[in-house]
Amino acid sequence: MGFSPTSKRHYEVDEPELNLNPMMDLFGVLIPALLMMSAAVEVSVINVAAPSIGPSTNADQKPPEHPPLNLTVVISETGYSLSLMGQMAADFPVAERPILCSRYRGTRPTPRARNLDRPICQKSEGRMKKQFLTYDNKGLTNKLVEVKDEFPDERRIIIQPGPEVEYETIVDVMDAARDVKTAKGEIRSLFDEVVMSPGPPGG
Repeated sequence: MGFSPTSKRHYEVDEPELNLNPMMDLFGVLIPALLMMSAAVEVSVINVAAPSIGPSTNADQKPPEHPPLNLTVVISETGYSLSLMGQMAADFPVAERPILCSRYRGTRPTPRARNLDRPICQKSEGRMKKQFLTYDNKGLTNKLVEVKDEFPDERRIIIQPGPEVEYETIVDVMDAARDVKTAKGEIRSLFDEVVMSPGPPGG
């Protein structure tokens, strides 16, 4: 016995509609937040040159009228050493100083290997000062100002960090050597041409 076509059942599948409102709300909040963060974050670029290898190939090049200054800062865990023309000019040893904790929340100032016995700066201690063994960046800047007064046309400085030196310390030396704020509030350029060179093997 056959079945008539009208006896077949027809099934309809209901497809649920996706609710996109939560995702749209998320993007509505996320996009303005990302725009605000991109406006608040500053990106700085430090130009660093590598030391040249080998003698100059220009045979007609005249020797310099004055010997090169070779202003060099050697960085180690014990402090900074400044030399001019291959002669030692000044030493800036690591010493205990009061440091504002706002920059070092959750950690310690450099050289951190010398401060392992000191308590770290907590997030709640932003405006508090603690005693740490730190580098004398201010003293280095003051000495570089004297060098700049004596050699106003010089712009190059050689930085020689030891293998144990943190990257943060290298940036601090670059900042200390780049410029200084005068008593009139003006920014005076010091030594903004940085050449990186391997430092001594030990601290």
